[in-house]
Amino acid sequence: MESFFSKHLDLVFFVYGLAFFIMGTAILTYPKEKSEFSLADILWLLAVFCFIHGLNEFLDMWAIIKGSGYIFDLIRLWTLAVSYFFFFEFGRRLFRMAVSTTSSYYKKLSKLFPFWLSILIGIGIVLRVILHANGWVDAATIARYFLGFPGGILTGSGFILYYYSNRSKLGNIKIRRSFLMVGISFIIYGICGGLIVPKGDLFFSNWLNTNSFFALFKFPVQFLRAICASVATWGVCSILRIFNWEKEELIKSTASAIEIVNRQLHSEIAHRIKLEEELRTLSLTDSLTGLYNYRGFLALGQQQMKTAKRNKQDVLLIFADLDNLKWINDTLGHKDGDLGLIEVAKIIKSSFRESDIVARIGGDEFVVLAIQAEKEFTNKLIAKLQNKFNEYNAGSSRNYHLSLSIGMAYCDANNPCSIDELLSKADKLMYEQKKMKKVT
Repeated sequence: MESFFSKHLDLVFFVYGLAFFIMGTAILTYPKEKSEFSLADILWLLAVFCFIHGLNEFLDMWAIIKGSGYIFDLIRLWTLAVSYFFFFEFGRRLFRMAVSTTSSYYKKLSKLFPFWLSILIGIGIVLRVILHANGWVDAATIARYFLGFPGGILTGSGFILYYYSNRSKLGNIKIRRSFLMVGISFIIYGICGGLIVPKGDLFFSNWLNTNSFFALFKFPVQFLRAICASVATWGVCSILRIFNWEKEELIKSTASAIEIVNRQLHSEIAHRIKLEEELRTLSLTDSLTGLYNYRGFLALGQQQMKTAKRNKQDVLLIFADLDNLKWINDTLGHKDGDLGLIEVAKIIKSSFRESDIVARIGGDEFVVLAIQAEKEFTNKLIAKLQNKFNEYNAGSSRNYHLSLSIGMAYCDANNPCSIDELLSKADKLMYEQKKMKKVT
């Protein structure tokens, strides 16, 4: 076995680096936009680690095959240190994120890893390289001790704690095994990659190193690291399914909400149809004009008022009285009076929307109830109505002109009122206008 690994160590480094490249690619390409899982916000750090560290393993493979030099070794050092920097930062954020909803003990423990710790360690490694003649050799060991080892422990324990802190959601996906697998793999990887370092004089690297590991277990530690990287990659790819599940749940909830709205709409439409049929059955329409009569107006109007209140919509009520109807009846006869009422009904009906309720509630009295009517457009509505009367009078050959005295009452969505209150207010304003016409 020793001879096999000695001859094929380059293959171990290739598998090692390839596993991390696959993990990084999966993380970056898997859709995570607008996810409610906080893990999605920091996975990019793990992806950066995967690509840089994967590159480092490929460089190690190249060094075995082709050899290396000072500049090449320096590049290997910096790719190692930078990759572990991102590894540590990802683990630090994940651990703090995972313990934010757990016991106070873990919260206190997370305070040992503030945001500036990664930067401080990074500065320490740079200073070691600058201030010591052979500092770049020791810097690789320092990066493993102070970034790789704690990064693996924080990342592994962070994945495990993250699952349990979000168990209410993640439990529905049956993904516990993947989180545990990733957590354990990264913890073992942190130990193998952070504590088992090349032999040297720094800290305890003179007795716990890659040589002593090989002598004890008869295979290189890189082989175990490659296994951990491969298992972690498989587990992370499985964990990424949570974002797919999340989107499926969002689609289901949206479809459910749409279905509920559709049922409500169908119910309201069916109720409106039923109500209109009842109105026709009970003869709640004015036989002369075809508009709703007073009883029909109240029945349908009260229903519209309830709908407006439920949907927080504004309501406008227009109360109109046909001017000089008594004079027309007394002078020209009731037949002309009836024809005048029919023409007024047609003009009013054509001036408003089909959804507005138009009714004749008395001999010469008409009302219009409109929901979703903005207050600033009421004057335009009245002007439109007046123009239609002017057009009719200009083209009419009758011995009289049609005109209305109008009162308007407005019900704000934030201050709902009853239909009786609207009628009373609008009726009062209409009579005030009628009195002013008589004075002038």
